Amino acid sequence: VFLDINLPEMSGMSFLKEINHDYPAIKVIMITGISSQLLQEKALESGAANYLRKPIHFSEIEEAIKQINKPNRREL
Repeated sequence: VFLDINLPEMSGMSFLKEINHDYPAIKVIMITGISSQLLQEKALESGAANYLRKPIHFSEIEEAIKQINKPNRREL
């Protein structure tokens, strides 16, 4: 799921927590136009698989998806 941090009806961070609780197998990539290291850290600590800043280029999306699908060597 690509999820913007700023949503019209609720916070993207709140929705991230709901997704992680109800569907833990789903990976979420947060996107935002806000440049904040603190917000990025909070999103990742809250369970986001990755965090991208707008404007987003296709190569960044492609790399984020590859990173999510890459097997974790510690699990092998």
